[in-house]
Amino acid sequence: MEHYEFFADNRMGKMLDGANYLGMQKDEFFARCHRLGGYGLAFELPKPPGLAGNLNGFAFRMTLLGKRLITMLVESGNENLEVESRKS
Repeated sequence: MEHYEFFADNRMGKMLDGANYLGMQKDEFFARCHRLGGYGLAFELPKPPGLAGNLNGFAFRMTLLGKRLITMLVESGNENLEVESRKS
C-alpha cells in the first residue's frame, strides 16, 4: 500500500479509534508500534506536512512480515479473533 493510500479515508484515525475501543491510550499504542517496528512487523510512515511534533501525526502500518506472522499464528493456533473492549 502506498503511503498516501494509507492516509485516505481516515485509515489511521480508524485504527486509533480501534485502539481507544480496546482501552489503549495513544501513547501506549504508538509505543507498541515503535516496538513492533524494531522487529520489522510495523513500519512508521512519514508524517504528513504540518503535523511534525503532533501526536496525531504519527502513523504506522503493518508490514508484509507482520501480516504473515499473524496468519501463521492464527492458522497454527486456531485462534478466535473476536476482540472485546477492555473498558468496563
